[in-house]
Amino acid sequence: MSEWSRSLTASVSAALEGVEQSYSLPSGNRDLPGRARLNEIHPKLDVGNELAASYVENSRPYGIVLSTVTPRKAKAPYNEAAYLSTHEYKWYDACGRETPAGEADARKNIIAAAKALDTALSALPSDGPRALVHCAYGQNRSNAVCVAYAVLYCGWSPAAAIEYARKACVRDRRYYLQKPLHNEVFNRILQSFTPSFDGSGARAHYKETPLTQWLGLHNISSLSTSSLSSSIKQEGNPDDQTGSDEEEQTSE
Repeated sequence: MSEWSRSLTASVSAALEGVEQSYSLPSGNRDLPGRARLNEIHPKLDVGNELAASYVENSRPYGIVLSTVTPRKAKAPYNEAAYLSTHEYKWYDACGRETPAGEADARKNIIAAAKALDTALSALPSDGPRALVHCAYGQNRSNAVCVAYAVLYCGWSPAAAIEYARKACVRDRRYYLQKPLHNEVFNRILQSFTPSFDGSGARAHYKETPLTQWLGLHNISSLSTSSLSSSIKQEGNPDDQTGSDEEEQTSE
């Protein structure tokens, strides 16, 4: 066999092995422990999938579970475990195909959830349990909340926070079609935020339009820092869109 033939055979074998390994990986809502550490944003912050809250590591459950979908038990048949949530902010992830109303709803929930996360983490003792923000796959909604918290309350730039969250997810998790923070609508929302260096709250660039007026979102920054600050638990979209379009990545 010539050198060229051996090289081609090795390349094809490596490619096939990579495909086989990829298809043997679990889906993003079923890998365990299903979480990534975001310690550089906050030393006790994790971001994860819908199983992460019930997968207890080191026999210590999470003290804060901010859910954008209903959490599920980490063992088959993966029943819902709503009791694990301490905070709820639910909205639909259309993987970048959001309607204007869907984008407005995402923005509202991201800002409100980041505010709730800041309040909860501020009250968490240094020797207390960790905090988890989760969605179905731990890719878009949960990471968007964590990035928003980093920007609005910790002084990170949007670009740096997005890059860090992506790298942390790839470092700590491995699942089929892994693409953390691929929703460009959510990313555009995050990139519109102004970093806050004094912890004073959500300074979000928000342009009022007839649609936002109709939706009652014309004063969203004030909403996120005043009336929402007294809320411990927020009900978002009553439809728990657990599956979302995160499960439709094979079509992308």
